[in-house]
Amino acid sequence: MMQCPMQWKSLKLAAGLLLLALSSFGRQDTEASLTIQFVGGSSSFQIGQVIPIYLSFRASAGETYLFSTSSYDRSGRLNSERFEVSPAGRDPLHNYYHDPLSGPFMMGGLFSVVYLRKEPRSLQENVNEWVVLDKPGRYTLRVSSGRVARRAEPANQPIVLTSNLLQFDVNYAGREWQEQTLAKARAQLDDPGASSEARAAGATALRFLDSPASVRELARQLTKPGDSETWDFTAGLLGARDQELVFRELEARLAVPDAAITQDYLWLLAHMTFARSHAALKPYPETDAEQQKKWLSDREELSGELTKTQDALYQRAADLIGVKRGAAKATTVATILLRPDGPHAATRLPEAEVASAFSGLTERQQATVLRLFWTHVKAPSMVRPLEAILDKDRIVNPELRVVALERLFDLDPEEGSARILAEIREPHADSLVNSTQLAACLGRLPNETLPDLDELLADRLERKNSPTEELDAQLIGRYATGSILSRVAAFYKSGAGAWDCAAEDEFLRYFLREDTEYGMIQFAVRGGVCTPESLSEVVRMKRWPEVEPVFIQRLDDSNLWTARDAAEVLGKYGGPEAKEAMLRRLRKFNRTWKSRGQELRQIPNMPREVGDAISFQNELIESLSHAQGWVLDPSEVLEIKNLALGEERESVR
Repeated sequence: MMQCPMQWKSLKLAAGLLLLALSSFGRQDTEASLTIQFVGGSSSFQIGQVIPIYLSFRASAGETYLFSTSSYDRSGRLNSERFEVSPAGRDPLHNYYHDPLSGPFMMGGLFSVVYLRKEPRSLQENVNEWVVLDKPGRYTLRVSSGRVARRAEPANQPIVLTSNLLQFDVNYAGREWQEQTLAKARAQLDDPGASSEARAAGATALRFLDSPASVRELARQLTKPGDSETWDFTAGLLGARDQELVFRELEARLAVPDAAITQDYLWLLAHMTFARSHAALKPYPETDAEQQKKWLSDREELSGELTKTQDALYQRAADLIGVKRGAAKATTVATILLRPDGPHAATRLPEAEVASAFSGLTERQQATVLRLFWTHVKAPSMVRPLEAILDKDRIVNPELRVVALERLFDLDPEEGSARILAEIREPHADSLVNSTQLAACLGRLPNETLPDLDELLADRLERKNSPTEELDAQLIGRYATGSILSRVAAFYKSGAGAWDCAAEDEFLRYFLREDTEYGMIQFAVRGGVCTPESLSEVVRMKRWPEVEPVFIQRLDDSNLWTARDAAEVLGKYGGPEAKEAMLRRLRKFNRTWKSRGQELRQIPNMPREVGDAISFQNELIESLSHAQGWVLDPSEVLEIKNLALGEERESVR
């Protein structure tokens, strides 16, 4: 996945701050274990060969141990394990992860926490990620892991698990093996029909091969047009032994017509160019306050110098636009437009260049430029590229058609209005993926209503299993007149309670506009957090006092999510009576759950009623504490603190 070379100006975190640093792990434990073994059974490898191992975690006790399933980190390396190899090898990314100017900034990734049981939970890791063995010989490997914790009160206790010891051999790599490995990796990466698994295997093999030919291939892969994942190529070049060769290869590709200047390519070249002319920043002085001030000043100065190096490379990229051709030109344009800290005035590209290259961008790149960097490309010359997008029968990117329609409306309201009306009449299937976003776009016309569309929208709404049902409900709320009120009301009644939030909101808004009393009745039944527009409309019409008692009553609903939503609404719009009702509800909650207060904490596989109770208590206290209509006095604050149960008590404190 894309990694943190994108974060140019941010001061990067050193590796000691990475998630789950092993130095912070807790005590050893005897009831949980970690076993490692080589994938495939072989214990003999060649220099530059991928060394994969299985890590198997077990626990003899039932629901005593918690296990983190994290398998990646957005910085590029997950620090849940430590690989101890003897004799020691080198960490290929040591400088990268320990550089306070250019090291990783982003951390975290998707994961879950599950119970560890007797049945093993296995992960696969590559030793090469942590240790490169450049010399032949016999080695030993042991792994320590900190992804397990023992359940305990008041807080879970992280533990460190240490694996068994493995012996393995590393041999000189023959030229024939290197050439075969390189050829296979290149074929996997250049085959447009290759599976994601095959491409990942090719990228991993190429990353760790570390031969002169593989360095050249890494540089070529890093400069291929498109916006595919490039971290393995960046990491392979960062970790290569011959950094002079890496620099020469990167410099040589800058002006190659078919070599795309990508974000990671520019990041890496800037990093290496800067390192050749500036001494590395010394480690942070932990104890000397004066030296700490000087270190921070030096870092700020070096950061400014690094930015100048980056600016110069972006300018070179802009100057080389005329040299590039085809897809490489389009990707280079995208790189300049999508610079993480924004395109600079000095590297602003001519309008004609942007417009001509825009169609060569991937759909994802086009959507990103239009969504995030529109001010840098907004020009009359973009009308035709936008129309070309909208002329397509099918678009894969789920947001591209909608954002292109919005931008065309900005540039050419007349043509944009015509396109919006056409999309209302015949929505494209790809634009219906997010009906709420589409409805917001189609709702931009200045017309208060569109009577000519009444019958069309009502007919589509009544059509059985209509794919445009959610969109039509929102368009009716935005544009329909009272001429179809009876039809809309009948349809709404036929599916009462079945609408999603966006459709429900617009139905209610339509009723409030065309028949206020009927709308108020329906709002009292179904309005709330889920219907923000109609709720705002009720408040705007100064009719909130009529529905406040309804929400107060909902605080005692048997469905705690309904009660939770009521608390949230009352926190935004309620008055003194709402405050007293919410305090009463909190006292009642305390009486109901006091004997089970220890259960109100987030754990894997917790009962649904516990999760509902945790969420309800959290919102009730949050809404009481930050309400718009009152300020709690000290005695009320103290009461809330004493009533809070479980983990919420600490939050209140």
